[in-house]
Amino acid sequence: MYCMNVVYYKTLRGSPGVSLAVQGWHDLLQRGMTNKTDILLYWDQQVLGATPENKSDPVGVLVYNSPDAYHDTCWFISLSYVIPRYRQRGVYRSLWGTLVSRAIVLGVPCIKGAVSVRNTEMQLVMQKVGRTEEYHGYVYDVLCLPQRD
Repeated sequence: MYCMNVVYYKTLRGSPGVSLAVQGWHDLLQRGMTNKTDILLYWDQQVLGATPENKSDPVGVLVYNSPDAYHDTCWFISLSYVIPRYRQRGVYRSLWGTLVSRAIVLGVPCIKGAVSVRNTEMQLVMQKVGRTEEYHGYVYDVLCLPQRD
């Protein structure tokens, strides 16, 4: 278990978490846990970065949209990622706890997010912190349709 310093960044742009967010997206893509369009990162998204006390760079990030972003009252997590060697050491729990605390203080009623059906590891993590499965999403990939002659 690590003692984490969790820092809030108003935007992804220029935050220390930007390279880790991109690394996380690439890692998920490489492992077949997502496709190129599942995770969308925008410069104006908010970020929490988790850094162990003895490190200067984040080892975990949580990227999310504010309620205003999509005319919703809830936050939506678009990416959470922890460097593999730091997993199961409380990094995600620290990020999640900080996000929930911020939501309570700011009056945000809920936090939403999605995970690939193939990413069973993250599904278990979500359940451990008290998140519940609320919906199933379906995709119809138009670009993969056979060409008409």
